Amino acid sequence: MKIIFIGLMMRHPLILNITLMAVISTILFILFKNDSNYILINFRWFFTLAAITSALLAQIYFKLQDTKYISNASVSELNRIADLVKEYSRPVMKLIFLHLFFGVASNIAFSLKLIPAADALATSIALSCIPLWGISLFFGYVIYDEITSFSSDLTKRSLERTKRQEALEAMKK
Repeated sequence: MKIIFIGLMMRHPLILNITLMAVISTILFILFKNDSNYILINFRWFFTLAAITSALLAQIYFKLQDTKYISNASVSELNRIADLVKEYSRPVMKLIFLHLFFGVASNIAFSLKLIPAADALATSIALSCIPLWGISLFFGYVIYDEITSFSSDLTKRSLERTKRQEALEAMKK
């Protein structure tokens, strides 16, 4: 399941997120279009949470960029790291801009006076972004976990290499 999720998010992060948002917002709109309390939800917190999600994804992006400069990696490992960084960076950047765009768009939409149907639609779109934040942050966590495990594997190999060299030097004496 994790591999399928990573594969989908790596290949089509925007299509997956926008499709999920369309499905969730359609369901919310159909369920709550006649509820007057649904339109009265205050979305002052929305832009802040969109910015926090984008900032957390940006931290993962910069962590990816930092892995290019691991000092204890061989040349082939560095080439592999550079390829992985390029591969993982694109979807993360797309998600950062997607969440920033919807944060700014929602800020603009909720500052305007809309007709009730448009306001209900804007509310359902905004509420559908909440699961998308969770999905994007889970994707970021998975990438961060892979970066951390790869870095620890490199450190472990480096320690094993130095132990072998110390053992060889001890045998020579």
